[in-house]
Amino acid sequence: VKAEVKNLPDPPKATLFDIKSPILLEAVEFLVEKRYMKAFPDGSFRAEQPIKRLEALDIFLRLSRIHFSHPLEYLKEQRSKNYSDVKPTDKFAGLAFVAKDEGWLEGKRLLGSQPITKIDFVRGLMEAYIGYEKPEDNKALLRQFKDLKRASSAISHLSFAHGKGLLDKTKKFMPQKKINRGEAAIILYRLLK
Repeated sequence: VKAEVKNLPDPPKATLFDIKSPILLEAVEFLVEKRYMKAFPDGSFRAEQPIKRLEALDIFLRLSRIHFSHPLEYLKEQRSKNYSDVKPTDKFAGLAFVAKDEGWLEGKRLLGSQPITKIDFVRGLMEAYIGYEKPEDNKALLRQFKDLKRASSAISHLSFAHGKGLLDKTKKFMPQKKINRGEAAIILYRLLK
């Protein structure tokens, strides 16, 4: 179910005192203002801190504009369709159910407090993005990133992100590297701009 964006009170103005890069600062200010990402209560962003899987799901939900309000009884009935480590009474159970149903994160367990890998973040982001279209060709992506395998389940997602200019111009993608909040912010900002 697609939701209308409701008028919410403005988020508190974060000082973002710990961001030195002007490009990252511009991206984070935009993302915080639009409520895709949050600053910490002390006004910092902590760009080098790995982004957690649950925080990534929150970004994917905001990007997809899916509205959910699953009552507890529904979540109990659907438990077998959710991640095995999510209880129906967990505060984030509805978000996890939507994520599993939409295919944003693969696997049987959510592991919400664990850092998300770069490949899982980009794959989930593209799955949640309303404009995602599977590209016909992955050759440009595979020419640039020598550490990607053709058989990866996320290859078309990465290829779409590459074609949109969302990924850095490096020789290695490092798919299993834990993505930090700064890297995630830059990719998301490029997608939204």
